[in-house]
Amino acid sequence: MLDGGIPSGRLVEVFGEPGSGKTQLALQLTANTALKQQQTVCYLTTSDANAERILEIMHCLQEDADHLNGLERIHFCYVNDVYQLMEMLWAPGMREYKLVVIDSLATLFLPIRGDSFNDAISLLNKVASDLKRLAVVHQCVVLTVNHVSRGPAEGTASTPTPFLGRYWCSVPNLTLHSKHLSKDEFQLTVVKNIYSPDPGPKCSFRYFFRSRVDVKNEFKSIYPHI
Repeated sequence: MLDGGIPSGRLVEVFGEPGSGKTQLALQLTANTALKQQQTVCYLTTSDANAERILEIMHCLQEDADHLNGLERIHFCYVNDVYQLMEMLWAPGMREYKLVVIDSLATLFLPIRGDSFNDAISLLNKVASDLKRLAVVHQCVVLTVNHVSRGPAEGTASTPTPFLGRYWCSVPNLTLHSKHLSKDEFQLTVVKNIYSPDPGPKCSFRYFFRSRVDVKNEFKSIYPHI
């Protein structure tokens, strides 16, 4: 659907309702990049880091791989607000990552959405510029996780739009809409792809996991101090 995957130097967005598989997709890409491609990942999160889930996905990707080395290629960082995010995006160490995940960008902007329109747009423009610079200059993939807009004029059930407004819709190179269909089945739709003349393809997929008990036991054996 993506002609082989996501090339370096791209800003990618996945958005959807709560429980639609957005974070799961971000974790899947993180595990694949660290384990199979053996590249380093920076996972910037506004909630708790879920290393156990990463380990679970790694086992599904490759059972006999060195999962410990894979986990050590992933750096989880907690982000408290959008100003801390901007500071981290310019940190010298960011050049070493091939995938940078921000989960979620919408959560960081929620506290300032009530500010003046000009101030909010100015801040959003600065973050958009910094994210694109990071992707292009360091030739990495920047993946942002976003919510669905709740505005009355900004999307319906048939045409959902990302949170952060119309300006933000023009920022990502690739926009994916994630939707929960039933139980463990999800649907991913290409809403925007500036490198493809025919956006709009969809694919359905399922997530399968190992026993949580098995994963917890292995995680404790790798990191007994946690």
